[in-house]
Amino acid sequence: MDIKIKNLTKAYGNEVIYHDFSIKFPENKITGIMGPSGSGKTTLLNLLAGVTAPDDGIIEGVEDGKVSYIFQEDRLLPWRTVKQNLCFVLDKEQESMVTPILEMVGLAAYADYYPKALSGGMRQRVSIARAFCYPSSLLLMDEPFSSLDFELKDRLTEDFKRLWRQDPKTVIYVSHNRDELTKICNAIYLLKEKPVKIEKIT
Repeated sequence: MDIKIKNLTKAYGNEVIYHDFSIKFPENKITGIMGPSGSGKTTLLNLLAGVTAPDDGIIEGVEDGKVSYIFQEDRLLPWRTVKQNLCFVLDKEQESMVTPILEMVGLAAYADYYPKALSGGMRQRVSIARAFCYPSSLLLMDEPFSSLDFELKDRLTEDFKRLWRQDPKTVIYVSHNRDELTKICNAIYLLKEKPVKIEKIT
């Protein structure tokens, strides 16, 4: 199902972020969102995740509440192993999927390691794997690779695309980096001004 935002308004105090804002995110496609700091990108993700409620308007297609999130920080549970971090979001009968997903991101040999024993790039690969373990139809990505070097960013992009091809989800990918979005997205939009106006750039 496509995700549709219709005539949405959101303000914080006297600052109106979105007013009568509409956009459609096609099912099982990757949509990139660009914009300067403070342009409403994170607010948009929070609205889609249900963390923030709109003041007016509707969001269709997220009624089941099953949303995965990949942040700039890995946000792994430090007292759980890699495998336990993935199993944490699963029912018992689903745990058999963990090893194949870890193999796809090259981390099967690290299943019993704790996050502190891994590099930053490896921890982010665990975060990607965790997002695809969780049975969600929507994946939100907030600057997931921005702190990584160019070579590692490319490697993680390939890991992500491999998992997405196997298990397509509707993805909203926020980044400041147009080149990064171009490599992975089906469409890219630019947020600008306030209340936010949106421009499709690819």
